[in-house]
Amino acid sequence: MANHQTEKKALEVVVAHEAANQRTAIRVHKCGYDLCSKGGNEERHIEVKGTAKKSFSFRWLEPKEQECLEEHPFFLLYLVTETDSAQPKIKKFNKADLEQRFHREVTHHYYKFAKSEFI
Repeated sequence: MANHQTEKKALEVVVAHEAANQRTAIRVHKCGYDLCSKGGNEERHIEVKGTAKKSFSFRWLEPKEQECLEEHPFFLLYLVTETDSAQPKIKKFNKADLEQRFHREVTHHYYKFAKSEFI
């Protein structure tokens, strides 16, 4: 399954899971998570990562996702495995779970330049 297909399937699995638990999950964009799920008086901001494999050994968060984890107490990471099988599996991690697993590894350094420097 291609990366885009894996991501799409993982999102579908999580939306169905939330619906089965009397929650409504809506796709959101450009805010540091993939789904906003509501049910009862609770709101969840869910970042979804998927793989066709049986497990994850590690998974990084993009800077905006990490920022949401740090700022939103209702941020959750759902890791969906076996996305190409008949029964994908979901593992859920809240802020406390993720803080225990945190490891920072700098992979990029970037520098900002003003547009005026290139006129």
